[in-house]
Amino acid sequence: KINSGTLSLTMEPLSLYDLASDAVAELSALARSRDISLKAPSRGDYMVVGDPRELARVVGNLLMNAIQHSPPGSVIAVSTAHGAHGDVVLTVEDAGGGIPEADLSKVFQAGWRATTSRTPEQLWGQSPGAGLGLAIVQGIVEAHSGAITVANVAGGCRFDVRLPRHEVTA
Repeated sequence: KINSGTLSLTMEPLSLYDLASDAVAELSALARSRDISLKAPSRGDYMVVGDPRELARVVGNLLMNAIQHSPPGSVIAVSTAHGAHGDVVLTVEDAGGGIPEADLSKVFQAGWRATTSRTPEQLWGQSPGAGLGLAIVQGIVEAHSGAITVANVAGGCRFDVRLPRHEVTA
């Protein structure tokens, strides 16, 4: 649906903080089972106009990837902030060791996976997927007139989702 332009979005004003906090709450038990801490945004109730279900899918996919690639004892932090261009930014930062520099430009391509194996081992008794998660995330973000970027940071990587800010009028 994303690639064909038939993705139907139900747009409404929503809190980026609530969206991120709900996703952290939903995945906290899974993270704890792997001895990983999820840190929800501590402040900043930034508003966007978007499809709550699809944007929840974005945050959930980013958190699942972070959980899959982070070692036990690490922290995955989610934050929200004002962007530099009248937008808002949702950030997911992990401690999964980062992504090889040569692969950074490939992470949003359909079918790309961090592993070179075509049939990687199962994770938590489930298939690791077909390598579509980040391509779907990018498509949803772009359908919301936003952008997503990835960068390596000390010990891990950081995904920034930029969305147009919704100005609340009185």
